[in-house]
Order: sequence, then structure tokens, then C-alpha cells
Amino acid sequence: MQRKYWLVVAMLFSTAAPVVAQQAAAPPAEPVALPPWADPALDPLTATRLERFDSEAAFQQWADALGDARELWERRRFPGAAPLDGQLAQDATAAAEPPACPPEAPACDVAVVEESEHDIVLTPTVAVTAVTADAAVTSAPNITNVQNVGVDEGDVVKQIGDFLVVLQDGRLFSVDTRGGSLSLADRIDVYRDADDDGWYDEMLVQGNRLIITSYSYDERATEFSVFELNEQTGRMARLGSFLISSGDYYSGDNYASRIIGDTLVIYTPYDVDALTDDAGRPRIRRWMREEARNHYVRRRGDSPEDGGRPMFDASGIYRPLLRTINPVVHSVTICPLASYSGQSDVPDCRTTGFVAPEARETMVTSDAIYLWTGADWYDRQAPVPIGPGGDTCPGRAVTYDDMPPAVIYRIPVNGGQPSVVGVRGYTFNQFSMDASDQRFRAILDWRFTDCNDAGRAHEPVFVDIGLDEFSSRPVDIGAARHIPLPRVEADSVENRFAGHWLVYGGRAHGYGAVPDPAEHDGDEVFEAHPTRPVFVIPVDNPTHPQRIDLPHNVIRIDRVGADRMIVNGYRDKDALSISLLQLGDAPNRLDTVRLVGRYESEGRSHAFNSLIAEDRSGLMGIPTVQRRADAERYEWWSEGSDVSFLSVASDGRIGDAGPLQRGDDTPAAGYRCEVSCVDWYGNSRPIFTGGRIFALLETEIAEGRMEGGQIREIGRVDLTARPPRHPRDRSRDD
Repeated sequence: MQRKYWLVVAMLFSTAAPVVAQQAAAPPAEPVALPPWADPALDPLTATRLERFDSEAAFQQWADALGDARELWERRRFPGAAPLDGQLAQDATAAAEPPACPPEAPACDVAVVEESEHDIVLTPTVAVTAVTADAAVTSAPNITNVQNVGVDEGDVVKQIGDFLVVLQDGRLFSVDTRGGSLSLADRIDVYRDADDDGWYDEMLVQGNRLIITSYSYDERATEFSVFELNEQTGRMARLGSFLISSGDYYSGDNYASRIIGDTLVIYTPYDVDALTDDAGRPRIRRWMREEARNHYVRRRGDSPEDGGRPMFDASGIYRPLLRTINPVVHSVTICPLASYSGQSDVPDCRTTGFVAPEARETMVTSDAIYLWTGADWYDRQAPVPIGPGGDTCPGRAVTYDDMPPAVIYRIPVNGGQPSVVGVRGYTFNQFSMDASDQRFRAILDWRFTDCNDAGRAHEPVFVDIGLDEFSSRPVDIGAARHIPLPRVEADSVENRFAGHWLVYGGRAHGYGAVPDPAEHDGDEVFEAHPTRPVFVIPVDNPTHPQRIDLPHNVIRIDRVGADRMIVNGYRDKDALSISLLQLGDAPNRLDTVRLVGRYESEGRSHAFNSLIAEDRSGLMGIPTVQRRADAERYEWWSEGSDVSFLSVASDGRIGDAGPLQRGDDTPAAGYRCEVSCVDWYGNSRPIFTGGRIFALLETEIAEGRMEGGQIREIGRVDLTARPPRHPRDRSRDD
């Protein structure tokens, strides 16, 4: 737990920044104060097109040169340090003149929506084509609030047939929903003994199989355990487990695994230094008990097969396209699961690696994986202080030339060749990217990278790139195609794409659920009725953003049906405010409701869910807690939540339907958590399926029914209760 805790703490206080392949350049005669991303002396370590290392020796030679470059940079980082003998890239060719930057894009025309609680006055500047309702979005039952249709994301609750399956405490619980009631059908441990130090965080479904993602510190590997659920009885059985060598996959704002049809998609970063040692190369292997593994080694000898088979070698790793002294190997693994039996084999996975700076974000569609990567904090620092005041941000807007280059890789799911394109700017999170209609679009953050810019406004830009522009070379799309968007005066930015629109807004106070604080005499004081704008960007005409002023700040933006967005936030410390936006020709705020005495309690995208009919009416649900000073949204807090429900009328009016409330959290007699007892991915979810309404409430599932505009509980099941025994029960943990 401690290791995972510090990973999250580090994420809270880290920043990310970006970076396109550079031409080879002669080294400077004297050390200069250039950050690695701008230092032409690193060009011999980069490639100008997508190309793999052609041998293990070539990879090792590159890694050795990288080590020399890092040591040289670190010595230059401190004033008065003597440079190493010799200079990097002494045989490099002369630098090419950089191309002239295209003229800046024209300023944006912004339409302003005046604030009122229910009355909206809109002055549109452009007509936007309305999106066609997507049946998969508007009418299908919802278990997991996924980013892209057709791509299942790891979560803590799933459905197979008539059974809801919950992942919690390193265990699987199946709940029978047949007959209009709820009953516990089965429970099975995913872990194998109480001393397991793994964390069991994500669950995926493929047919009647459940794939559980966990990380084992003992094995130093991500483990995928495969179970099969009997759709008649709800009983579960272990098929097998396979492990992929990795560091901890855990992410504060993204999920580790995806399923597309019968294909498992995994992203994993690896340290370059570990890959230079063959023993450290990532391998895929099936799990065996220790005595079985020892017997296997004695019988087979000490061969490479003993540790499984390698995921990739140097010929599967692409050379870096960006200057960096702190690279990792970003790997994308694609595993077909349909033929995996789980008994003696491992899936026939294929892995592709990309050497690049550590900062990254991934987004998965039904046909491709998109990987953004750019200069991280280490690559943005100048090795020698620039002088007094060198840490001060310029008093001007950020420009294209201020930003390190970044690249976006596109990796086809069908095994096609990867491709790449160059941009400038950081992603806010995976929701900053979208791919549809043969276009890739993104909102990117422009902030100064060589100064302390905390407290400065975010200056986002919009990029729209045809998929045919991705190629084997990291060609930058140029300054003119980075379209400036309205600034965001906030610490954190929320953003979502929905059809032909992008919606974004911000808040102060980082991850906190409480309203924006202001410092006053050493005490926290909350603004009275803060107003925050959100911006609606028509992706086909991004130079004409629409502004909507909300009577609250912005802590969540999520899609509701085909052409609406929910925006959650606070106008004061007394209530959670929820607004519904209508997108289209004239974007506007349809309604705002306040849940007095409540705070939103989980910040991940999966915490929210909705079920919207073709006439745009429906229900929404979000985990909440009663208002209290410590109602924060940090991932490692495992306290359970209620689930608040809201009705949505066809005209967009929102009604507070009340919560389904959690119980007293006292487990049934004889039950205790042994492994994975911190719910990193949350433990409360609204669930809409088969015309019924459920809520996962930590260790319970409750069912509700709408009566007179209010939710009323009609059933509940305790997951910690003892499941029914069957005549042929036996241990299923082998």
C-alpha cells in the first residue's frame, strides 16, 4: 500500500509537458543553458522517422550514449561543475535552419451567455450542425461510463447475462437479479493467499469471462486473472492467470486495460535501464504456485522458457523521435483472448515499444490506440540557472515556439504499422483526445515550461488532424493549426468531447471536492457565489467558441446522451450544483439543480452514469456524501458513498430524485478483507440495466424504483454475506 500511496502523492504534485524529431546538429562550443528538449547535442540519439533498433547491440550502444548524455547534463545542471571529457555528438552534422513559423491564428470570437438560475440569453456567432443521436449512447443499458463506444474499460462492476459482478477486496461477487429481486449467487477469491501484496483494481468482460487486472509487487508484474461465470447459476471458476512484467500500472486519471471485442489492450511503461539487462526484459508467463515453478525449473533446466517468453526484443522497439535524457519505453500490448484456455498456455500477445519522454497519455478507440508523449519535468529543466529572476514567467502569452514538440502515435489494433504526427502542447488527460470521422482532434495545454507558472491561466489550443496525416515521420502540423481557445483561469481543467463538440472548464483547489478556497488571515474562506465559464467548441469551426457562464465552478464534465453534457460544481460550500447543457446550433444551459447538504465523492469518470432515451429524458446518477469538511475526491480514500439520482425531462429540466443510501458498512459475521483493502478505483456506482435501477454502495447493492419523481429502495443484498453452498462445492482457488 505504501508504494502505491506515494505514487499517487507524486502524481498530485507532478506536472507534465511535451515534444518532434530534430535534425542532427553540431554541439555547442561551450555549455549553454538549454533544457534537453531544446538541446541539438541530443540529436544523434533521435531518429527522423519511425524506425526500430536493428539489433540488441544497437539498442545497447544507444543506451550507453544516453547514459553519457544524462551524466553530462546533470554535471552542467550545477554552476561551476566541470564538463565531462569529450562532447556528445561530436561527429554530428551541422544543424539545419528551423522552418519559419506560420503566422498566428486569428483571435477567437466568443459568444457570451449571461448567467441566471433558469433564464439564458445567448448571442451565437455561428451555426453548428446538430449531432445525430447514437443509439448505442442514447438507449442501451449502461454499466460502465466509457469514453468510446465499442471499447470496454476496466471497472469495479460489470454485468454478464442476469448477473451483476463486483470486484472488491480482491474478490469477485456475483449477484443474481432474476425474478425481480437480488440475491448473492457466488463469491470467489482472486488472490491465492492472505499474504498476497497485490492490488486488484480493474475488471473487464469478454463473453462470459471476467478478466481481473492487478499488480503483484512479489512478481513485479501486472497479473491478468481469467474467470468464467456460469450464466445459469452465477457460479464462477478460475480459468488461469498470466503475468506481464511491468512497473505498477496504476494511474490517477486513466485505466490500465481495455477490451475491444475479444482483444485485450494494455499500456505499460518500462525503464530504459531495465531493458538493457536481458533479465529485466518484460516477459509474459502463466502463474504457477511456488512448488510447481521449482519443479518446472528442476525438470526443464534454467532456460528462457522458465520465466515465460519475452514480450519483445530490441527489434520491437522504435527509436526516440524527441530529444530526451529521461526516456522510458512506452509499450502497447494487444492480446487475443478468444483462444486462451488458461491451463498451460499464455495468450499470443504482440507488443510494440516506443522510446520517448516519460510524460504520456493514452486513448483507445475501436480500431486504434493513440499515445501522446512529450517532455516531462526532467526534460524541461535547463541544466544551468539562467540567472537572477530566471524562474520568472514572461509577462506575455505563450507562443508556439515556447512549447516543446510533442508527438502522437497511432497504433492500429489489427496489427498494422504505427504512424505518428507532431504537435505542440500537453494533454490534460485521456479525455483531451478524440478520434472519429477519419479525424483526430485534441485540446492541448500551452504553459511556459522554463518558469514557475503556477497560478497562471491555462492557454489551451485545438488541433484537428486527418488520419491520413499520420505517417512514418513526425511532421509537425505547424503553428497556424494550433487554434487558440479561450483561457481558463483555474488550476485544473475538465474537458470532454461529444460528437461535434468539445466542452471544457476549470476549477481551483486541484482534486478537492470542496469549493474554491481563498486565503484570508490564515483560514480557508469560500467565495460567495463563484461563477465559472465553460466553453463549447464546435469542432468543425473551432475559431468560434461559445461561452456559457455557470452559477458554480467545474469539477466534472460528462456526456449525457448524444448532444448534452452534465457539469458538476459548487457555488458555495452548502450544496453540490449540477447543470445540464444543450449542445447544437445554440449551446445553452438548460437547468441547474442544487443537492443541498451533499458533496460529490468520487472524481473518476466511471463514478457517473446515465440512461437517456431517444426523447432525451432519463436518469443520471453520481456518488455523493453528506456535506462535511473532508469530503474530498482522492483515489485512495475507501469510504463508501450514497448514490444520488437525478431525473432528466425531455426539455432538460433536472429533478433531484434523492439517494440510495449506503448501510452501516458492518460486514457479515465471519467476513473480513485480507487483500487489496483500499479501493483505488472507487466503490460506488449508479447502474442502469434492463429497465431497472441499481446502486453499488461499497459492500452492498441496492435496487430502487422511481415513484413520483423520487427514488425508493425496493431491495438490497449484502456482498459480505455467505453465498449459498452447492452439493459439489470444492476449492476453486487452485
